[in-house]
Amino acid sequence: MKSQLVWLARLAFIVAFLGLNILSFLSPDQASSLDDFIPWDKAEHFIAYYVVASLALVAFPRVPTAVLFILLFTQSALIEALQPYFGRGRDVYDLVANCAGLAAVVAPLCAYKLRWFLTGTRDIDLGVSPHQQQSGTHERI
Repeated sequence: MKSQLVWLARLAFIVAFLGLNILSFLSPDQASSLDDFIPWDKAEHFIAYYVVASLALVAFPRVPTAVLFILLFTQSALIEALQPYFGRGRDVYDLVANCAGLAAVVAPLCAYKLRWFLTGTRDIDLGVSPHQQQSGTHERI
C-alpha cells in the first residue's frame, strides 16, 4: 500500500513538475490566461513551488529534505536565468516567491525536527511535557 502511494505521488509530482516547467516558458500572452484565476504573479509562483515541493517530499521519501530543497531551488534559478531566451523577463522577485513556497513546506518540517531534537520525543502532544511523556504520568483523553 505504501509503495502504491509513493508511485501515485511520483506521478503527481511529474505532472506538476512538467506543468510548472512548461508554464514557465510560455510567452506572456499565452500565460496571461492564468491571471484570471490568480491575479498576483508572485502568488502563482509561491503556490506552484509549494505544491511541487509538497509532492516531492511524498514522492521521494528516502531523499533528504535538504537535497530536494536544493534541487528545486536550482531548477527555479535555472528557469529564471533561461526565461529571457524564451521571450520572458528575468525577475529576481519570482525567485524569491519560489523560495518562499519551498520554505513554507520545509520550515514546519525543520521546526518539528528541532522540537524532536530538543525534547527527545516524536510525540506531538503539546499539552504534555516531555518528562510526563517519558514517565507515563499523564492522562490521555
